[in-house]
Amino acid sequence: MSGLDLKLAYGIPIVQVLVNGQGPFRFVLDTAASKTIIDRGLAERLGLPGGPEAMALGAGGLMPVRLARLEELRLGGLTLRDLEVGVADLSAFREVLDVPVEGVLGSDVLEGLVITIDYRRKRLSIER
Repeated sequence: MSGLDLKLAYGIPIVQVLVNGQGPFRFVLDTAASKTIIDRGLAERLGLPGGPEAMALGAGGLMPVRLARLEELRLGGLTLRDLEVGVADLSAFREVLDVPVEGVLGSDVLEGLVITIDYRRKRLSIER
């Protein structure tokens, strides 16, 4: 079991992740999102090449994304390799949550995991 600290913004969990060995970056934990999304600015800083366009489903509905691949994404003790993500403008998340969010962890990363959120202690535990 892996545990990590989380921040809550209006009850929405935000966790720190490493992307391609860089970070940490703040990502929203969004079980309604079909795909993990990273902000366009972060993709540029990481030098990710843009791929084809697609649509991703989230709590706010469908959003257009450009597909890219991450060599590695780390969430606590969990490491995912060769992960396809969507790249999109996440400024609306930052404005609503008043937190500099740089990504959204979607169900593509979360499915198959047991995730426990301890809201009182502000901790997140992950089990495979």
